[in-house]
Amino acid sequence: MAIQKNCNYSALSVEKLQLTRLNVCSFKSIFNHILSDILKKCKATLRYLECNGSIDLTPLMNSGELRELELFEDTSDANLQLLRTFQNLEALYIDNIRVTEISDLSQKLMTQEFSRLDDKNIIALPQSVTTVKILSQQKLSSLKLFLDKNPCVKYVTIDLEYTFEAALLIDKYRHIQFNFDFKNTKDSSLFTSVYGCLHPEYKQRGISSSDPDHILYELLFQSLSVKFEFLMPYVDNQFQCKILLRDSPPQFIDSLSTFEEAKGSIEKINNRKISQIEGYYDKVFQKQITQNDDDEYLSIILTAYDIAFQLGGNIDQALVGIKAMPKEQRKNLKREEYFNKCKNNWQLSVTHQL
Repeated sequence: MAIQKNCNYSALSVEKLQLTRLNVCSFKSIFNHILSDILKKCKATLRYLECNGSIDLTPLMNSGELRELELFEDTSDANLQLLRTFQNLEALYIDNIRVTEISDLSQKLMTQEFSRLDDKNIIALPQSVTTVKILSQQKLSSLKLFLDKNPCVKYVTIDLEYTFEAALLIDKYRHIQFNFDFKNTKDSSLFTSVYGCLHPEYKQRGISSSDPDHILYELLFQSLSVKFEFLMPYVDNQFQCKILLRDSPPQFIDSLSTFEEAKGSIEKINNRKISQIEGYYDKVFQKQITQNDDDEYLSIILTAYDIAFQLGGNIDQALVGIKAMPKEQRKNLKREEYFNKCKNNWQLSVTHQL
């Protein structure tokens, strides 16, 4: 139906309409008269209504037939009061963060949809509501406040910021069945890591690798307390690495303690497989010996290499040899060259430096 401007509309010639569904799009105030007439004449049959929240719903007051209502944009205070008169309303979508109290709506209301949540205005739902769908990406803090305030909710569809948040929610709200949307997540965690947060025994069943590079990784994870400094040489994207470590819970950080668990996250940050990066482990080594010149840090790095690759070298001599190198030389030092120096106890280079 097209409604033109500057036209005078008389009431519809019929006394009743048999409409069961009505979608009102692009509403303007000039439509008020005819729309009110339509709502009044289909009140007895209308079961589904989608409209702008500012539309006057007075003609539907005390409707016993309306089952689903979707109110877009800001909902007027008058309409918020009218919601309480819809005796058999079962599903409600509302796009208004000002709304904080609708617990006194129809106790037949079972499904509630929101566009977003707000930490400062956490909505209270009727106890009859068991199904909730939140359409936009939400912060975990807001979602927790909402679920704590509405313990009767049993089914939730939600778009999360970070994959690992799924594990935290499942663990905390075991009575709720979640449907997660991960299309727009920001982090680099994988399902196996998330699962490991919930089931530590899953990780414990894994056998530690005999690969020297994997052993090295695990030794450094245990020895370096600053995890960003530990993980950064393994990834290309410093920003993504910071996000991963800043926003992840302790359970997820712990899941990175073995190389096999961390490999997927590293590859996700790098946007390619480790096997596709030429000289990957040489680049890791070069970053490790150049990013921090502190003696204690370098000793930890060199000791881990000595153990993992069974070099049998003298760590003190290796430390002197590395620190004697200009930074540019360290940036280009191949691991094999370093290994040979260690096996020879840095005899030539250290003696030369002395």
